Amino acid sequence: VDLSAAQDRDPNLEKLTLDSGLNEFINIFREKNSYTWFLKKKIENCTSGHICEPIYDFCFIDGPKNWTIDGLAFFLVNKLLKNKAWILFDDYLWTHGKHDGRESTDGITVRSLGNEELEEPHIKLIFELLVMQSGEFSNFKIQDNWWAWAQKSESGSKVLEHTSKMMTKN
Repeated sequence: VDLSAAQDRDPNLEKLTLDSGLNEFINIFREKNSYTWFLKKKIENCTSGHICEPIYDFCFIDGPKNWTIDGLAFFLVNKLLKNKAWILFDDYLWTHGKHDGRESTDGITVRSLGNEELEEPHIKLIFELLVMQSGEFSNFKIQDNWWAWAQKSESGSKVLEHTSKMMTKN
């Protein structure tokens, strides 16, 4: 899921997936302002008898690096992830404060954030306080201090591993 406005970027998501050779495995959806609304619709479509049937083997969250939006996205994605599926966040240590000169990032107005919100890496907080503490995830990996991986599996390792290598099949 990507924003409709991002379709005109060069390169856009369509070009990146084609160049990576992954285009046959990826379905791209566009939303006007939020991928959380897309996830809401998916949960509605996958729900029967008040039970959401998981449909995804992998989800990559590359959002606005915002506690509120990306934190909610984790809980929504969790409902849609199958057992043994992986979730990947990028921008693990990214902060709004280190990117002076930007008025907004993916719809988040920087001037509306407090000092703590500017200086703390939101994705790291989401990963450590929500993902790692959920009890449903394990096999935690931080790759190159940029990507944060977790597998939806209660039986895996609860130790956080730091790596700078490409992940191998587990």
